[in-house]
Amino acid sequence: MSRSKLCLLLCLCLPIASARAQSPNLISEDMIRAETVHYSKTAVVEMGEYARDFSTSASEYYPHTVTLAAQTDGASFVQYHVSRGQQVRQGDLLATFALETDEAARARATLSLERAREDYEAEAQTKREEIAAMLQAHAAIRDFQERELDALRIRRAQTAYQQYCYQQSCAIDRLSRQLARLEEASIRSHLYAPFDGVITALAYKREGERVYPHEGLVTLHREEDMLLRISNDQLHFRYGMSVTVTGGSKTEPQTYRGQVVAADNMLGESRRQGYAYIRLEPFDNGEKPRFARLTATGVSEYLADVMVVPRRAVTMDGGRYCVECLVNGSLQKRYINAGLMNMAHVWVLQGLRPGDTIIID
Repeated sequence: MSRSKLCLLLCLCLPIASARAQSPNLISEDMIRAETVHYSKTAVVEMGEYARDFSTSASEYYPHTVTLAAQTDGASFVQYHVSRGQQVRQGDLLATFALETDEAARARATLSLERAREDYEAEAQTKREEIAAMLQAHAAIRDFQERELDALRIRRAQTAYQQYCYQQSCAIDRLSRQLARLEEASIRSHLYAPFDGVITALAYKREGERVYPHEGLVTLHREEDMLLRISNDQLHFRYGMSVTVTGGSKTEPQTYRGQVVAADNMLGESRRQGYAYIRLEPFDNGEKPRFARLTATGVSEYLADVMVVPRRAVTMDGGRYCVECLVNGSLQKRYINAGLMNMAHVWVLQGLRPGDTIIID
């Protein structure tokens, strides 16, 4: 091979080898401008971290909520004894119903039982006195036959007394059971709070309107178990992540700390409900504030140990992000792999090195 042909071959290979050596840095020869340029501002590529916040509205959610209903048939509505939002204690009366077996029937049954007991006591006392008088008279009898006949009369009187006591006891027991059934029905005509809580809702009822068995009337929730429910369709909130909750008025906002205690990120798409739940940290005073206009904020995206450059230094070229670097007084256009960005900064994953100087303007 002649010397001229060898020189020509070397000249053709050198640009290819140079391009291959610099391709990992996304630099090619045509991106280098060696001429002297004028620039007004530069920045140095630094290592940093990226955190992107995501905010959404939140609402109170009470997992321990019950809807109470009447437990009897044939009842009509009388009145509520509570109002929506009212705090109640366990055992407080919530609502009253009127039953087909009304107070008059209870009063009649009570009166019948009292009279039966009074009559029984009075009649039993009379019979005991009669038997006592017969025994006293029997002691004065001296004739043997007369004494035997009198003893027979006494035994008959005692037997009649025992029979009377048994019959009256059965009658009184029957009246007692009847009154107990009426009393039980009366208890079922009242609705009581099963635990300490707050009234969430009351079903609309007019006085005298029919109340059906198991018809929901009063909804009650326990405040101590309160969570916050947020929309999580985009899966920004994950189980265990810390969040900040703000609420109240714009002029006097309140801030609370919390943690996501339930999220369906790990479930299949068909099983997701699109919500996440937050439990707030205990309040210093031990009392739950009244929330309004709640917003939950958490770090939805985070990168550590990535290069950070000003957003103004990044431009687009052919649909790709690029920057201009200052190298030994010359400008080099470098394509970059941008991870995340906001209005102020771009977090670069590839294409630059820490310490590189880039042109901003």
